[in-house]
Amino acid sequence: MTKKKILLLSVSAGAGHMRAAEALHRTAQLHFPDVETLHLDAMDYVTPTFRKVYTDWYIKLVNISPTTWGLLYRISSDTDPGAFTQQLRRASERLNTRPLLQAITDFGPDAVICTHFLPAELLMHEINRGRTDLPVWVQVTDFDLHRMWVIPHMRGYFTGNAEIAQRVRTFLPEQPSVNPTGIPIMPAFAQKPDAGAAAQDLGFDPARPVIVLMGGGAGLGQLDEVASALLRIKADFQLVVMAGRNESALKALQALVAHYPQRLFPIGFTDRVDQIMACASFVITKPGGLTTSECLAMGLPMILNSPIPGQEDHNADYLLEQGAAVKAIDTTALVWRVEQLLSQPQQLQTMRDNALRIGRPHAAQSVLRTVLADLAPTRSEEPQALVLPPAPSTPFPPGGWRALLTLGWVLLLAFFFAQVEIQIEGAAGWAAALPTWRIAHSPWLDLFWGGRPMTGYHAWLFPCMALLFHFPLVFAGRFSWRAEARVIACIMLFWVAEDFIWFICNPAFGLARFSSAFIPWHIHWLGPAPVDYWTSSIIAVTLFALSCCGHKTHEK
Repeated sequence: MTKKKILLLSVSAGAGHMRAAEALHRTAQLHFPDVETLHLDAMDYVTPTFRKVYTDWYIKLVNISPTTWGLLYRISSDTDPGAFTQQLRRASERLNTRPLLQAITDFGPDAVICTHFLPAELLMHEINRGRTDLPVWVQVTDFDLHRMWVIPHMRGYFTGNAEIAQRVRTFLPEQPSVNPTGIPIMPAFAQKPDAGAAAQDLGFDPARPVIVLMGGGAGLGQLDEVASALLRIKADFQLVVMAGRNESALKALQALVAHYPQRLFPIGFTDRVDQIMACASFVITKPGGLTTSECLAMGLPMILNSPIPGQEDHNADYLLEQGAAVKAIDTTALVWRVEQLLSQPQQLQTMRDNALRIGRPHAAQSVLRTVLADLAPTRSEEPQALVLPPAPSTPFPPGGWRALLTLGWVLLLAFFFAQVEIQIEGAAGWAAALPTWRIAHSPWLDLFWGGRPMTGYHAWLFPCMALLFHFPLVFAGRFSWRAEARVIACIMLFWVAEDFIWFICNPAFGLARFSSAFIPWHIHWLGPAPVDYWTSSIIAVTLFALSCCGHKTHEK
């Protein structure tokens, strides 16, 4: 009998998507001998720059301003999938993930399960173009549904609970298969080890309560500071702090062990999380979809610390509503919550019961059974293999010479405007000597402005140039997303070129002084140039390439 081949696609933007796919992979190996699975990370098939922007930007933004992330999360979720910004995002992702299509073709799957929306959207595009009829399934990895997960033409959906399943049906009323099977977790969490045996094996005292602290999280400070605050509680318990791959946090915790012998147990990266959880009375954790699903499967009460606005907020809401968790907004609240739970065993037992009630320890098996059941009776024929779209046969698309002329004109404009600014600013770059207002320090400037000061001169200059670049569209009275993409690309290229030419042609600088040692307003550098040069150039090239694509049918 030929094995069925199931491809698992995830994205390493946060660990949860990868862990869900890996859980399906391991479950298939253990329980489905007639199934061959392959787990691919889409970020292994993109450029290093795209990977860095896609995976690191989220972490940086959350650390600098979680409130801003929550606002962007809500705005992007409320945005219609057919909006220009969403079409542009999907087109950019397709442009950067073409090698992934080749990897899918090489494996030749019978079905695909996506634990992130990016590969699902990529395959939706191929289905819409008639290049494949592969059954594609989507596994939502939070107790929430962001609008980007709402993707038509999927074979089916798997969700963490019935409410999220209902949300999928509301957005996609024609979706035939929506299954509230839970979030897949590793098989080890489906069979809780004996707590006493696990404690002895790990070096804990089985007779004393164990509290597990998983990570610090925004709003709670450093792990060693949180651990110190908890260990000052007048109660007899053991604190296990899981630092993961954070070496500096692990060293700081290890320095505390001498002050709290037999009470503090720092642990780095480990594959024995299921055994550690089996010993725990309760766990302190961020409300990520995968971690909380593991806790639920093991009947482990949770204190949720400082949820990140967005999906973690919604995860926390669900767990609080179901009575499986309580929440701490800061260290003071955390200490109080720990004291309360240690002194109220009946509340802990109720939370354990609630966790077990809503836990889905066998979610991965349920997902695989559903996919295989769909393949068995309905597919008398093999699915159409993915047909790759043809690659461009020449380095220039139709109208390529006009595109080159446009780029040349932008560079010429950059040269002339750089000369104008040299006459205005002289040796005092970034409007340092101009009679204008200036904001020098703000986390918003570091996030959106490369750390440079904001001045009145630049606040008016940048939108003025944007309006000038849009004048041809206004004059012609013709607007399209491709024209807009080209205008934005030209604006970004203009500013990179103009800034560089300003330094090269300025008598106070020149090429020899083009470095961070002489240019204090460019704070972040990568190799020989500011980081802004690299990111702006990459985005400009991407947008310009998209603007050269031929006309295609509107796609949501």
